[in-house]
Amino acid sequence: MSRAQLRNAMHRLKDAVCLGGADDVLIHIPTGEVFFNGESIGNLHDE
Repeated sequence: MSRAQLRNAMHRLKDAVCLGGADDVLIHIPTGEVFFNGESIGNLHDE
């Protein structure tokens, strides 16, 4: 995944749950799962 693709995927995931740029998320690199406050908000591989 290129830097641009990652940026776009993160924007889509954050927008879907009403998060903004200042909201930090955790990315589980092996699976691509993205978490906010311990809850999964999506997967980079699905974007």
